[in-house]
Amino acid sequence: MVLSWRARPGAATDTTRQTTILTNPVGGLGPSVTQLNLDSSLSNPITGEATRFANFDVETDLPAAQVRWSINGAVQGSATGSGKKWTFDWPLVKADGSPAFFDGTYLVRAEAFDVEGRSGKPRSYTVEVNRIPPLAPTRVEGGRNLNGNRVDLEWQANPEPDVVGYRVYRSTDPTLLGTRVCPTLAAAESYITKPSCLDEEAPSPLPGVSLYYKVVALDRAPDRSLREGQPSAPLQVVEGNSSPTQPSGLIACTGGAPDCNDADGQPAPTGTTVLTWSASTDPDTLDAIKFYRVYRGGNTYDKRYDRLYPTVGKPLTFIDSKPENGPHDYRISAVDERFGESPLSDPVTR
Repeated sequence: MVLSWRARPGAATDTTRQTTILTNPVGGLGPSVTQLNLDSSLSNPITGEATRFANFDVETDLPAAQVRWSINGAVQGSATGSGKKWTFDWPLVKADGSPAFFDGTYLVRAEAFDVEGRSGKPRSYTVEVNRIPPLAPTRVEGGRNLNGNRVDLEWQANPEPDVVGYRVYRSTDPTLLGTRVCPTLAAAESYITKPSCLDEEAPSPLPGVSLYYKVVALDRAPDRSLREGQPSAPLQVVEGNSSPTQPSGLIACTGGAPDCNDADGQPAPTGTTVLTWSASTDPDTLDAIKFYRVYRGGNTYDKRYDRLYPTVGKPLTFIDSKPENGPHDYRISAVDERFGESPLSDPVTR
């Protein structure tokens, strides 16, 4: 199953894939795989940027007509060989040098078939790929929050399964990494796990001085030490922004009650909490409202609960599908294209 989505209108499409292995209902009538081994010239984990293929040897108990191999349940191709001896090469790198498979842990599986298409018992092999440091994070966005000297930042989560977290650095020189701001703790093992950061100690704007931010992802090197990857392209904070107006008219209702509807005018699911409010405006002619933040249970950074991207022609309606352990206090803020955030709305409790 493949699931695709966009975080907001016009954004790049993200995808995720879920695969599963179905056991052959025939069972036992065809050849079984008795050995599935990584080539002796390689080690597990597979390390080294120069390693472009992972080579596997397969043995079967009976002569096979075909041996198919898969990665995490997705069939990749057929092995080469005949009789009881087979081999296949798993390409880790594309022709252009980019990763065909990101660093992480994978389940390699081989299944043999006879001329009638019958198979016996397959065999699996767990292998860790740890060839290179993490890639540079992408889609780094942010700007001055305008509530104090704070800078809001967020980015696209890295695709590598072995990434454990991130660090964010600030500098006045785009060529330098600078000072770590997320986390501020300088310990060697410290990092953040979410793809977002609030620099609460950003210097006040100074004439002719710009702030630049870079994000790095971290994984574990083959010796299990924490390892930083390549930094993102520098994000320059654009000064002179004005915050949007405070959202107003925030009201809440409970799904299932009369006239408690979603953004399409349909009855909201029973038991949910539905928030609606009036649109904010932005005084900067080049900016617009990027999204609305939903706060639940307070007005601090850790109380940011969700967000709503406005849709032209539809009311501003947010549905909290998990309002358990309520009642909760809700507040709304408007965020513009430069990440300037409005004052929070008056709270509503539901």
